[in-house]
Amino acid sequence: MVDFYHLASEQEDPAILLRATEHIRHLHVANAQGRRFPRTWDEYDYAPFFANLRKIGYDKRISVEASTKDFP
Repeated sequence: MVDFYHLASEQEDPAILLRATEHIRHLHVANAQGRRFPRTWDEYDYAPFFANLRKIGYDKRISVEASTKDFP
């Protein structure tokens, strides 16, 4: 399992996904600045993470592990 929040907050290189490909079965995603719902592309640099997921052909589960005060 890969947790984007921890990967980003600990400044881990998203290239780790390329080395761990065969072990990844699930992802957690949250904005690294406050563990809230990702809302826009410009709030954080998500691109390298998702580009690497595309490179490895990831097609399994992704869940959002975040909080919000305005769910709708």
